[in-house]
Amino acid sequence: MGARVLQQIGGHTGSVNTAIFDTTGDYVVSGGQDKRILLSNANTGRQVQSYDGHGWAVQGVAINQDGSQLASCGGDRMVFVWDISTAQIKRKLTGHQQRVDCVATSKDGSIVASGSFDKTVCIWDMRAAPRSPLQVLKESKDGVASLVMTDSEIIAGSIDNCVRTYDIRMARVIEDSLG
Repeated sequence: MGARVLQQIGGHTGSVNTAIFDTTGDYVVSGGQDKRILLSNANTGRQVQSYDGHGWAVQGVAINQDGSQLASCGGDRMVFVWDISTAQIKRKLTGHQQRVDCVATSKDGSIVASGSFDKTVCIWDMRAAPRSPLQVLKESKDGVASLVMTDSEIIAGSIDNCVRTYDIRMARVIEDSLG
């Protein structure tokens, strides 16, 4: 029994670098080489919204639990926080020195974390006024390629063959070497 395509979603010009479902599974958010982010209906494939603002390819996207906020990152070394319904940029976050490859958000959207080719994880508090990171985690020896955020942890996968679990409540890190 082989896999079959349930729905094909188009709209990007060039490669699609990232794609995720929203928490309901009804929508897909994708980001591509064309510097665009697209919100599409997962059942029909119809494009619902376009988010334009990045100056380079979009590398990562994340949605908070209630679907009101979208975070994106890319080759322009920026992290954007968007209002999903209006497609307006709420915040432009800077702090990385090289391309930003992944982004994660807390369930309520109050915390945004990003991982970069510059070997850092930046953490921002969306409730605070400053645009600079609340904290910069520098344990990686190579680029940070993936992030997952739970209620109390940020889990970062790095090109240095390590997965690091940052306990943000206890201010400690656990490092698992995979190579």
